[in-house]
Amino acid sequence: MKQLSFLLPFLLFALATLAQKTTPLNRHFYEISKKDLDNKVYTMTESKTPSGDLFYLVFDNQNRRIRQIKVSYNAEEKFNQEVTDTYDTLGNLISQTLLNLDNKKSLTLYFDQGVKKGQVIKHDYKHFEIWRPNKEETYELHYDDFMPGYELEAWVDFLAKNLTYPLAPRRAGISGTVFLALLISETGELLEYEVANEATMDKNLVKEGLRMVEKFKGSYIPALDHQGRPVKAWLYLPIRFSLG
Repeated sequence: MKQLSFLLPFLLFALATLAQKTTPLNRHFYEISKKDLDNKVYTMTESKTPSGDLFYLVFDNQNRRIRQIKVSYNAEEKFNQEVTDTYDTLGNLISQTLLNLDNKKSLTLYFDQGVKKGQVIKHDYKHFEIWRPNKEETYELHYDDFMPGYELEAWVDFLAKNLTYPLAPRRAGISGTVFLALLISETGELLEYEVANEATMDKNLVKEGLRMVEKFKGSYIPALDHQGRPVKAWLYLPIRFSLG
């Protein structure tokens, strides 16, 4: 009886945090349609603790944990936060990101074999402070160079001059953000592209987003690995369609 009494709090906690929702995801970690399960690469489970914290666990098709996300309130620093841990298929931690949900600033740590190999502080969408072990000092860029880069000002100017709000969704009061996924090669070439969140977006907004990629003639910068070598990686660009 004493053993049962000891285990009861743990059993209640486990029951309280059982997954409440399961969502199929594509290779970009965005939700897909139930009719499009052929493109399912990951599965995300969502649970909530008695204190109100949210937990998201992402598994691949071999049931290996790839991501773990916790949304909670940081009582010590007094802000709402989202902590995302990303793992490789062997369970090794690749990166950890602490996002301040109140001001959108973030800190990302990059790891290799358990050793910290990089740090990126995102102050805003175009101001990043970066540290790498092969650099004597931190340096600043308009993007996180562990990911591909692009001509930010050229892209913003291009959208201002060329982006149109499709008539049908505008009349229907449909808004949202299309996330473009662009695969950038080691030499900065655009290899392929698609809309990462197509399943949850209006088809006309998706079409317009793809048109922007095809029309844009700016250049891209390849991502760098832990040792500073160019690598192939995905770049994600948001296009916001906002009414009024």
